[in-house]
Amino acid sequence: MKSQHSLNTEFGTDYKGAIQAWKKFENAPKSLEKTLNLIHQVEVLLGPVVYVHVLDSQQYIGIKFSERHKVISVWIHQNFVDHAVDLVGSLPLADKENVWRTQLTTSFSPSSKVNKPAEVNMVVCPKCGLQYNRNLPQCQDCS
Repeated sequence: MKSQHSLNTEFGTDYKGAIQAWKKFENAPKSLEKTLNLIHQVEVLLGPVVYVHVLDSQQYIGIKFSERHKVISVWIHQNFVDHAVDLVGSLPLADKENVWRTQLTTSFSPSSKVNKPAEVNMVVCPKCGLQYNRNLPQCQDCS
């Protein structure tokens, strides 16, 4: 349903319907699977989905959850998902406070093994609680 006051197509709580209508994952089943898993993880932390929209520019899908129903907490893009909660395997965005990014596969051929994002192994610093790359000898903030 088109919102009269915005440039969004609203889908109520039907995020799967929004993703299907958006069509960015039609040939990317692994990206779709990972995105659905991320939404489920956020639902565990923030409660059920209460609002979904697709921007008319098709740039992203925005999702609100019951615990933070006034603001978008998940932004689904074609190659990544940004979210307002820290999830395992995500990295904080330097230019946005309290937003983390999870990369999706960048290849849209189901059989392709090329162009997949490198997995980053992160650990939590026991002193300050921040995540840092496991390959570093210690947390950069505490060194």
